[in-house]
This record gives sequence, structure tokens and C-alpha cells, in this order.
Amino acid sequence: AVFEDQYTACGVGDTPPDMSSFTQNNELRADFSGPTAAIALPSGHLLVADTNNHRLVELSPAGRIIHIVGGPLRPVLPAAAGDAESDDSDAPAPDFDDETRAGSEPGSFDEPAGLACDCEHVYVADKKNRRLQKLRLPGYEFVGACADPDALGVQPLGVALVGGMVFCTDNGNHRLVGWRAATLEFCVAAGKWGDAPGEYKDPCGLAACGDDVLYVADTGNHRIQAVSLVGEPLRVFGRFGDEAGKFQSPYGICVARGAVLVAEQLGQRIQLLARDGAPLAAFSPPDSHGKTLGALIKGVAPCGLCAVGPSVYVCDFGKDRLLPLTWRAAVPPAAPRPSVE
Repeated sequence: AVFEDQYTACGVGDTPPDMSSFTQNNELRADFSGPTAAIALPSGHLLVADTNNHRLVELSPAGRIIHIVGGPLRPVLPAAAGDAESDDSDAPAPDFDDETRAGSEPGSFDEPAGLACDCEHVYVADKKNRRLQKLRLPGYEFVGACADPDALGVQPLGVALVGGMVFCTDNGNHRLVGWRAATLEFCVAAGKWGDAPGEYKDPCGLAACGDDVLYVADTGNHRIQAVSLVGEPLRVFGRFGDEAGKFQSPYGICVARGAVLVAEQLGQRIQLLARDGAPLAAFSPPDSHGKTLGALIKGVAPCGLCAVGPSVYVCDFGKDRLLPLTWRAAVPPAAPRPSVE
């Protein structure tokens, strides 16, 4: 087995009683509502897109809240001085209003759905505001927003940085779009509705592989596509099904330790694959309920995920939590990356 059999849940909400909390410091204060993306920051902290609360939540590795950006009333909520790395259970949890608010002003969000970062900035797919925001670390100051590439109006979800560019899956227009990361100048729009290579149906997750390849979670087509930085298809793998190497609504994707990790929203599992799509392992949370009505209404629904060393953090949209998994064994040697002709 690749993943540990036991894991803990970060966030409460609808967590089953047999699930222990990732840390006791958060209690009810770290409630997520439909988290869809997570990334590792240069500081070693995690940043979570708490989508239905219209905010970003920065956490220490132990689950302590460091910042809240957007959402309830205050744009940024820092931890008390000296508490950023503290795991003292007696330390007070940040106090914030229970009311959640979407916003359209700079630094506010309406369903943030995707994240990426470099050494100095975070890029946020601000889904319903139809823009990609660029914020400066560590204080999340607004730098700028990517303009719509055309009259269609972008609806960004997945975000990835590669080759000096920032890319998004344009979920509503079934395509891939890209801007220069430094200037936010529009550069690329590729793809359309369809099931041929290089075409998409409701694409969601996005991940960079090396300096010249992007992996796209082609959610509506139940497959993964590897494409060049101008959107040319290089490889397609997977189709609808519950067997290893097949997918049911793949949503989140990341490339780590020579392999590809895919979170299936409908399939309620995380698959580990070689870069050519060959299945290596799979993990389903023990409180998954398969294709029952209850699962579809408010069950396990893995979305975005990120890998940090031996840990994989999975956003469970349905259960309002972050699931930390641990890699227990080394991944077999990586298959070659898809080549760009």
C-alpha cells in the first residue's frame, strides 16, 4: 500500500464522530464550507481555498490558523504576534464573524476555486468574479487581476504556474487560458467543447509537469490530458469507470515525486498514477458511501489536492474538511514526461 490506512480530518463541519481532529486548536473556528483547492506556501504553511465561505485560509502544518483572507468582514486576519508557528493548545483561536460574504473588490472573492504560488505571489481563481487575482506574500496585498482574454468571459478553476506563465482551466468555456505571470498579459487560449484530444468538457484541475507540460483534469470527459504550453495535446489517458486507471469526474490533480495524483469527485477516491497514466495505487476515505443518494447530496467529494513531502492534502468539498494522507512507500521510478514535439 502507498497511503497510510489511518488519517485525520482537519476542519469539522460534517466530520463523522470516529474521525479525530487534525489539531484541537481549531475546534469550530476552522470550519470550511466546500473547500476546493490547497497549495503549499514558501513558508511551509498550507493555503486552502474555502470556496463557499469566499475566503482563503492559511494554516500551519499542525492546522493552526495563520491568516484568513476575504470572506467574513475583515479582509485579512493575522495570528497574534509570536503565534504563527505555535501549537499551544491554550492559545486563543482567531475570532471572526460567522457571516460569510462574497465580494468583488480587489482582494475579495466570490467562490475562490483554484490556487498557485511562486516565491512571492499567490494566484487565485476567483470563479464567479470571472478573474484571476494576483496577491503578494506574505500579507496578501492585491497586485492585479488578469483581464478576460475575449468576449466569452473567463470562468477560472484550476491554476498552474510554468514557464513564466500562469494558466487556468476556463471551466465555463471548456478551454485552457494563459497569461504572463509578471505582467498579467494574455497569451494563450486553447480548446473548446468536445471529446477529441485538445478538447474539453468542464475542465477543472490543472498541474504543471516540468517546464513545458500541463496536465488537465478533463472532468466531463472523465479523463486526464497532457498538453503543451500552447494547448497542443500530447497524451490522453483514462475514461469513465471505477477500475484502476479509469475515472469518475476527476477534479483535482498534482504532479509529485515522479507521479500524478488525481482526486475523483464522483469516484470518491484518490488515484496514484505514473506519468503515462498507468495506475499504481488508490485510496478511498473509509466514510465514502459509493454512489448512494446520501453521498451525492453531502458525501465525500475529493476536489483539489497538493503534495508536501510525504504528505498529500485533499480538499473534501462534500464533508467540508481537509484530509491529510501520508505516503508510506516510495513511488516506482517515474515514466518519461510527455514530450513536446
